[in-house]
Amino acid sequence: MSESLDADIGIVLLAAGESQRMASASKTTSPKALLPWFGRPLIQYQLEQLAAVVPAHIALVTGFHAERLAPYANTVAGVHTVQNPDPARGRSSSIVHGVQSLPDTLSAFAIVNVDQPCAASILTKLIAASATAGKLITLPRYRGKRGHPPLFANALRSALLHVREETQGLKAVTRSHRADTAYVDIDDPSVVWNLNTPADYERAQQQHVLLATTNAAKTEHLAWLLEDMPLRRVTLAEANLSHVSPPSETQATLQAIAESKAIAWSRVFGGLAIASDGGIAIPALGDAWEERLTARFAGSHATDQQRVEALLALLRPFKGDERRAYFRECVALANNGTLIQSWSAESPPGMIAESYRPEQLVPGFWLLTLWCDSQTGRRFGAPAPDDPAYADGAWGRIKPKVQQFIKRYAKRTLNPATRP
Repeated sequence: MSESLDADIGIVLLAAGESQRMASASKTTSPKALLPWFGRPLIQYQLEQLAAVVPAHIALVTGFHAERLAPYANTVAGVHTVQNPDPARGRSSSIVHGVQSLPDTLSAFAIVNVDQPCAASILTKLIAASATAGKLITLPRYRGKRGHPPLFANALRSALLHVREETQGLKAVTRSHRADTAYVDIDDPSVVWNLNTPADYERAQQQHVLLATTNAAKTEHLAWLLEDMPLRRVTLAEANLSHVSPPSETQATLQAIAESKAIAWSRVFGGLAIASDGGIAIPALGDAWEERLTARFAGSHATDQQRVEALLALLRPFKGDERRAYFRECVALANNGTLIQSWSAESPPGMIAESYRPEQLVPGFWLLTLWCDSQTGRRFGAPAPDDPAYADGAWGRIKPKVQQFIKRYAKRTLNPATRP
C-alpha cells in the first residue's frame, strides 16, 4: 500500500454496549462510559483526547445508553453522534454505523472502544508510524502483546462496512491482512487494557503515575526516569489538573521540596505521583547563593534570560576554578498523600560560563545555558537526559535507583495482573 496518511483521519468511538459485565459485578446500572477517569466521565476524557488528534473526524456511536451519553458529544468540538438502532446485534453493527457516517475520502480509520482508554499521544504515534510503514493496518504493541486501537487504511473501508459478529467482526479483517500489518511498540500499558469489570478498572487505576510538574522540560525528564516501567505516565493536562495551583516550595532543602510536591500532587490526583526539585551548588558564592532557590533565583517572576544575566553579574569577580559548580537532583514518589520514597544524586562538577548568546538559552533549565565541562570548558547546552554528554548527570545517576525501587514496589504492591 502506497497510500499516505497526510489527509484527515476518521475515528469511530464505540459506546453502544450495555456494560453487562461491569454492571453485574459492580451492582450498578451506570454504563462503563461514565466511569470516573481523571476527574471527568471516561467518555468525556476519550472525546477530549480524540479531538486533540488533528485533522480528525470523530463519530461517537451510542446505543443502549444513548440518552445519557449523547450530550457529551456536544462538549467537544468536531464530534457527531450516530445512534445504533439495534445495539444488541453487537459491536460489529456499531462499527458499520460509525464508518458509514464518515466521509469515504478519509485517509484512514481508527476504531476505539470507550472502555479502552486511548490518549491522544498513542493515536498520534500510530498515525505517524502508519504513514511511514505504508501498511493496510497499524497496531500498537506493548511488551510484545498486540494492543489497541487498530488503524485501518482507507483501502479497507469496504471491509469495515461488511464486518459481522458471525464472522468475528474486526478479527476477520486483521487476520486476512496479517502480512500487511505494521506494529508500533509503545511504552504505555494502557494499549492492552480492557475495562470490562471492576477489577479491570481498579488495576488500571493502580498503574497510573502523575508526572507532577508544570515545567514541560522536566515532564520529559520524569517520563524518562520511568521508561519501561509497568506504570502509565500521565501529565497534568491529561489528568485535568492544569488549573490546580502548584504547591508551595518553602521547605529547607531540595529533597524536602521534592517530597512535599509529590505528596501534594498525589493527594490531588488520588494516586501515584512523582515529583522532583533540583538546584546547583556554587561553593565560591557562599551565603550569596542557595541551591534550593535555583529555580526561583532573581525572583519568582524573573524570566530564564533574566536569571542567566543575574548569575553572570553575581559571578563576574570569579575566574577559573572559582566558577566550579555541580547539580543536585532530588526525586520523590508518593501515593494518595503519603510519601513512599525519595532519592538524591549529584552530577560531576562543571563550570559556569563567563558569557552566553541569547540563542544558547535553554528554556525550562536556565542554568544549562551556562553549564560547561570542567576540563575543556565546552558548553553542553541541553542534550537528552540519556545522552552521555548530558550536563546534569544527576538525572542519569538517579534513574537506576528509581527504577530498581519501582520494580520492587510493583511486585510487592500492585495487583498481580499489573506486575512487570
